[in-house]
Amino acid sequence: MDSLQWTAQPAVIFDGGVRIELPTLKEWDAFSYWWEGLYLLQARPCCIAILGCKPFDTSEDSLGIPLVGWGYRSLGRRDNLVLVRDAAYRPLLKGMVKPRLQRLFIKPELRPELRPGDVIFRQFDCQGLTHVGQDYQSLWTEYNASERLLRSRVEPHGTRLFSAYWAISGPGDTRGFAVIFGKSGAEELPFADRPLYVAFASGEPQTSEARHDRTSIEARRDRNPLRSLYGKLTARHTLQAPSDSATWTCRQHDDVFKVTVRYEKRYFVQRGVVIWVDVIDILARPASTREPAGAGVMSV
Repeated sequence: MDSLQWTAQPAVIFDGGVRIELPTLKEWDAFSYWWEGLYLLQARPCCIAILGCKPFDTSEDSLGIPLVGWGYRSLGRRDNLVLVRDAAYRPLLKGMVKPRLQRLFIKPELRPELRPGDVIFRQFDCQGLTHVGQDYQSLWTEYNASERLLRSRVEPHGTRLFSAYWAISGPGDTRGFAVIFGKSGAEELPFADRPLYVAFASGEPQTSEARHDRTSIEARRDRNPLRSLYGKLTARHTLQAPSDSATWTCRQHDDVFKVTVRYEKRYFVQRGVVIWVDVIDILARPASTREPAGAGVMSV
């Protein structure tokens, strides 16, 4: 593969890293990230950047560098280069390279120091659905999409911390659901020590005409109409330590999904102090049989 097949901005070195424009293979969550101390494997956003070189002159294969997300829009590299052989994913032609060009900031990882009450989302595994965003009050709550780490800046007004949204057909579709997290329990407890609750809300099923109308006023006004679900809870469950789970059925006409939230309370010792954090998995699968439309059902 020859770098003359595309034109890119020159690389810039600053702040201990490099900003460079390279073609990339699509992001996915196949890379496992190891949280030391917690003994926790986490799925992380990642990509493979294609370098402007090949193993030897006569080769048609490409060399790639695996990159894993951390911090705010930063990427850290893995130890080894990879050989990209599959022609279905190898962007060797000029017409395929240009759409894949991305400006990347590559820098050695600065691992965040975990605090009591932090929430780590270990995996978002929702087959047949698109993750279309999240909501949180940024003045009170901090969320890092790369680490999938949620923490409170200050004690928030109200109990809700965070909401994540999935839609069937991607942004603009009202057929989907929200998973909402917050704190419950007595106010005299420190906020970090209060138990975590999970709640669910389902979007309104669309008519067959609206389902295919991607130019509707609602879709143009807000690419994520599911944001209105933040205040419309269908079911709520307080998660119990050391481990717990909750399952909910989302029915949207012929589309039926089983949504499961799994919870663990984990601890580790940091400089002689025991730190407790919450670990969350969110999973969704199409139900095996069709059921009539109706309200969501919670089971624990």
